[in-house]
Amino acid sequence: MTSPTDIPGQPPAPADEAEPGPLSLRRVLRTPSAETWEVVAGEADRVGLVTVQYGPDAVEGVLCLPEGADAEAVRGILAWVTDLLVLDAAAGPGGMIHWVATTGSVEDFWRRSPGRRPSGAQLDVAAAKARVEQVLASMFEKVEALPEDVYAVDMGSVRVFVGIRNVSDAVMVRVFSLTNVDVPVDGDLPRHLLALNFGIALGRFSLDVANKTVWFDHMIGADELDEALARTIANVAATADKFDDEIKSRFGGRTFREEGSPVGAAQAQPGMAGGYL
Repeated sequence: MTSPTDIPGQPPAPADEAEPGPLSLRRVLRTPSAETWEVVAGEADRVGLVTVQYGPDAVEGVLCLPEGADAEAVRGILAWVTDLLVLDAAAGPGGMIHWVATTGSVEDFWRRSPGRRPSGAQLDVAAAKARVEQVLASMFEKVEALPEDVYAVDMGSVRVFVGIRNVSDAVMVRVFSLTNVDVPVDGDLPRHLLALNFGIALGRFSLDVANKTVWFDHMIGADELDEALARTIANVAATADKFDDEIKSRFGGRTFREEGSPVGAAQAQPGMAGGYL
């Protein structure tokens, strides 16, 4: 779902106003998926109303103008609002922009958003994703594809996730496993995890205090995929599988797989730098 806050090039300051000559837009309502703007002439006279609803593959708008407005004026205002609110970008490549204009009678205006070339970053992510899928398919009979370019595989008693992200214009692949859940966070477990990290050459243990979960993960750059991805997946799985039962026996809680591989619970947590998928 595309929301108004995601659209680039929103009308600039002053707050919620933009001026193309004699007319301006003044926003009067904003929700996560819709906006309503007044079409203002001069300083304060409202001459029309624009409501825009944002969907995943389309944008639907309603333009209300006084009865008697001519067709050229209607089309001109629709083109101006479409460009001003960057609705082509909101609809996405090939998406539909549908306008309903009321000027005493109702008229439909349809426009297909032009296709856009993917950016260099998008191409890099696509290339990394293709390579990750190839490596996973060569290593595992079953690979589960999750939303947001994340994959899950089972090795031993652990589930390993592989996530692809664009981080500051660099494509990174994070290989990680949630080893233990519902662990105590106010005892010796943090000290123990730090001691384990000191002796590990690849990867790190970390403790998600808010969710009482132990992680083991390693990040690699897209340029390392050919040489390092398979090795990283195997190492993360082996290390997680080695220590999850030890952590449970010493500090309590449960291993992640005892939860029945609750992928949905992991997905629900936001973030990548120190968080879930």
